[in-house]
Amino acid sequence: MTDQEFIKKLNQFVIKENLSLYNSILTETSRETVSDDYWKNTLNLYDSLGTENRQGLLTIMHQVQIDTLSNLLGIIDGTTFLTDEEGDFQLKFGDNELSGLLQDLFLASHEL
Repeated sequence: MTDQEFIKKLNQFVIKENLSLYNSILTETSRETVSDDYWKNTLNLYDSLGTENRQGLLTIMHQVQIDTLSNLLGIIDGTTFLTDEEGDFQLKFGDNELSGLLQDLFLASHEL
């Protein structure tokens, strides 16, 4: 797998599919069946919003996903550092090293 293929898969499986899952949960979950307090509060917030603001919430969730994954890729690439840690991370698929420019490739795939 190449760096570009990895980024494409991350976009599909981590960003797009999770956002779709969140959208489904927010719009299709029967409110009467939810027992988890986290999801009760989340669904109550979502239900209190108008249509435009509901889309805004999903947009914020999308951006948080992108920022979080970007930060993780920066750590793997060695451009972002964990406090008090020295050394390099490596990400491999088989014998192919994938790290180095993952964050740049990922962010470039989200430019408008």
